[in-house]
Amino acid sequence: TLGELSEGDDVETKVMTCACSANQAGGGAIANAEVTGVPVRELIVRAGIGADVNTVTFASADGTRSSLPLSYVLSHGAVVAFEINGEELAASVGGTNQLWLSGSAGAHFMRDIVSVDFACQDEPPAEPDLSESGMMYTNRPNVSASVAG
Repeated sequence: TLGELSEGDDVETKVMTCACSANQAGGGAIANAEVTGVPVRELIVRAGIGADVNTVTFASADGTRSSLPLSYVLSHGAVVAFEINGEELAASVGGTNQLWLSGSAGAHFMRDIVSVDFACQDEPPAEPDLSESGMMYTNRPNVSASVAG
């Protein structure tokens, strides 16, 4: 349960970024927050997940389900958070928990997760692709291009 997870030694607090995929360079739809929760990598350890697992599915209380490649979730430092900036989630964004994925668009953050399922699929789900929604790139703060000349 979330209560059991929040009392364990696996809880981490770190600063993470949440950005809207439609945020334009210099736009205000981006925020850093101090996120406290249990890293998904620790859920894997607790559940004794095998090396053949390649898919993780998060299900929320409202019935929403999101399946992602396990490699994507781990490479984005996924955390099931229960506090943001030192406050319980209910006080800041609502709900009891929220999936945070560093460097991923906020559209992939799920709230009120009730189950996390790990599976080995012949073909894991594709990584999130913002171009499907008409967005070619996610806003990446502190990234620039220069033209020599």
